[in-house]
Amino acid sequence: MKQKEKKNHTRSFTILILISSMLLVGLSGYSSYFLSASAKKLAPPIEQMDKAIDDADWGNVQRLYDELQNGWKQYEKIWPALIDHKEITDIESTFAQLEHMVEQKDKNEAERMLALLKYYIEHVPKAEKVNLQNIL
Repeated sequence: MKQKEKKNHTRSFTILILISSMLLVGLSGYSSYFLSASAKKLAPPIEQMDKAIDDADWGNVQRLYDELQNGWKQYEKIWPALIDHKEITDIESTFAQLEHMVEQKDKNEAERMLALLKYYIEHVPKAEKVNLQNIL
């Protein structure tokens, strides 16, 4: 009788491990999808802002900055649960510097800060993507 109970416990434990593993993989996949989708939603204002900075259209640059900042606010509470906090700090610090450069109408520095912000936002989904390289 003890042998049968031991088999049942082993089977239950195996099923529990399998379900937990599937849940972990599913959640990892969803978080990767969410990061990619939200980064893609932030891309259009960045591209438009880059052109507006090139054209020195500072009114439009400010409007696009506000749009980008509002878009980021939708994700700034969720991303920290999914990624390293240093990356969040980098993004938020770059936003602050970009805002200052826009206020100063400093074309070169605004372009530099916008390029850095774009890099950080695009980098996060790539870095967090679940793949064999990240696991090993």
